[in-house]
Amino acid sequence: MKAKILIEVILVYLLTQILNWFLRPIWFFKWESEVLGFSFTGGLINISISLLLIYLTKKEFKSYGIKKENWETSLDVGLFSWIFVVFPVIFLIFLGLDYMKLLDSLILGGAIVGSLLLFLVILRKQENQERQELDSETDSDEKMGSRTKTNLILLAILLSFPIILAIVLTMNPAIIGRSISIITFQVVFSGFGEELRYRGYFQSRINQGLGTPYNFLGVSFGSGIIIAAAFFGISHIFNSFSPFEGIFTLEWGWGIYTFFTGFFFGFIMEKTRNLIGPGISHSSDAFGQALFLLFG
Repeated sequence: MKAKILIEVILVYLLTQILNWFLRPIWFFKWESEVLGFSFTGGLINISISLLLIYLTKKEFKSYGIKKENWETSLDVGLFSWIFVVFPVIFLIFLGLDYMKLLDSLILGGAIVGSLLLFLVILRKQENQERQELDSETDSDEKMGSRTKTNLILLAILLSFPIILAIVLTMNPAIIGRSISIITFQVVFSGFGEELRYRGYFQSRINQGLGTPYNFLGVSFGSGIIIAAAFFGISHIFNSFSPFEGIFTLEWGWGIYTFFTGFFFGFIMEKTRNLIGPGISHSSDAFGQALFLLFG
């Protein structure tokens, strides 16, 4: 069972990577990337493949984090993670670090690990404090409902803020359009789309075979979190690699940086058992990239 699942995920990873290389030179995907900045059709294909893979395993979608249970808590954890995964990275980048450079990516990776540790410690303390403060189940539901509304409003503000800035500061239709494109793609196809594949399918599928025997600060995890993060990092190493176009560039710095961010997202997945959390956390890229478009 263990070997079968490992062979399955490795083959799936290789085949989907080859498919992406095959699609990249096709004129429509190139045109889409030139005009919109991204291939939305390619993103849609990747999401469809991930859902098909999950369906073919004949397991409930819930076991891959696709469920409504606990979504409010997962939203809360995912949005709270922005403080630890976005702003430290933006700060370090403004100091001159470049995640595309090998040494800089290692420094950024170390910062992400430190942020993850602090994040998990604070979450653990908050959970213990909330257990002591709750007077009744009704109070708990009311507090969570109020917090969820606040989180949704805050998320909408954060994601619309770069677009509003682009309108106010530039009044340039091209920049405004690119800001909208960045936010849309990074939330839907990169944020939730990639999390569906790497934390939803890969990480959960590996956990089904190898289990989650370890525990750290109240989070149970296993080899799936490492392997999925490695797949995530390797895919970014090959981001510029396009063998059917004769391009063999490897982005080692980007791969190392995204391995660490994938590790961070993986812990959110294990913490909440719901894809909303890692999807929201990963969507923070939309905020950072849209701001970088204006001020980078």
